[in-house]
Amino acid sequence: MSRGLVVGSLVAGLLSDIPIYADERYAFIHDMAVVDAARRQGIGRTLVRYAADWARTLGVRQLRLMAAEPNAPAVRLFQTLGFRTTYHEMVLPLAQER
Repeated sequence: MSRGLVVGSLVAGLLSDIPIYADERYAFIHDMAVVDAARRQGIGRTLVRYAADWARTLGVRQLRLMAAEPNAPAVRLFQTLGFRTTYHEMVLPLAQER
């Protein structure tokens, strides 16, 4: 890979939860991507660590994300970084079959 070439990106932001939860404010990773040719080189891990450091500087106590179940490599990466499953999102398709 050439130096200066963008091979990964991460988008994170601060969000607020409803006030019944202990941590009302948290950081959330909205999207992360690493180009295929650059995977398994620690880029995703580094991006997430930068996001966690950023969140800590803002005083929030949680960094959250959603990972698609079929994306096993991403789920494994997040688990090795200490993320744990707290919710199971469920979807009910409403479109009528034809």
